Amino acid sequence: MLATAPPFEAVSREVSALLKGKVVVGHDLQHDFAALGFGHPRRLVRDTARGLPSLLGTRAGRPRKLRHLAAEFLQWRIQEGCHSPEEDAAAAMRLYRRFRPQFEL
Repeated sequence: MLATAPPFEAVSREVSALLKGKVVVGHDLQHDFAALGFGHPRRLVRDTARGLPSLLGTRAGRPRKLRHLAAEFLQWRIQEGCHSPEEDAAAAMRLYRRFRPQFEL
């Protein structure tokens, strides 16, 4: 734990307030929300891991990995070597934008 870091509860409340009423785009977001200790209305979540199972497919009932979706649908290789949350966020947003009409059905 960082000695100068704000308390987890304060950070969680602040992030929740920032996201209130906003659409959140990402990949397999349930884990992110669980780590933050709150949920978000389903109508405001665009999850590339779960939003388009018929189009993006699944692996034995589990969502496909973001790096595989990015390679197949965006022709973009990510997560090679070090893992970059910024790169993951960009890939999820690009997938969402590519398939936005299907997400918004």
